[in-house]
Amino acid sequence: MPNKISGTAPTIKSGRERRASEKAKAITDAATEKANSKQVTAQKSAERAEKRSRKKAKTAEITRHRNQENERPLSTQLVDHHQGARTPIADQDPSVRVI
Repeated sequence: MPNKISGTAPTIKSGRERRASEKAKAITDAATEKANSKQVTAQKSAERAEKRSRKKAKTAEITRHRNQENERPLSTQLVDHHQGARTPIADQDPSVRVI
């Protein structure tokens, strides 16, 4: 059986091969960096969108709460400021004209 040459033995590259390899590595590194940058940008954008969504929900809740307060009647009992005085009925008051 012949001896098998190990695949881990160092290979000798010519200058042209070395430059091509370095260029390929630089292109790969640049592509990786760009992809990572896009991922970070997308993550930050998603975080900002979530923050806006929470703020809008909070604002909507505050608005709903204020609207509910404004719809509540302030007083449910009539207050008679003129004790003993009667409020004239339109049919009995000659100054009131019904059209």
